[in-house]
Amino acid sequence: MIDTSFTVALRQGNIREENKSIKNGEGNNLWNDKPNKKKHKDIDTRWTKKNGATF
Repeated sequence: MIDTSFTVALRQGNIREENKSIKNGEGNNLWNDKPNKKKHKDIDTRWTKKNGATF
């Protein structure tokens, strides 16, 4: 069982190469040279729709 909730959050602003790495499960290897930036990135979230609104 997975507990989920919908929240409104800031958009991450990743570049296409970063998005591809995250979708391929290689997100932990990104931003190792910038630890403060890495703290603010959430690589486990995904987009979904609820009642026509994108979350």
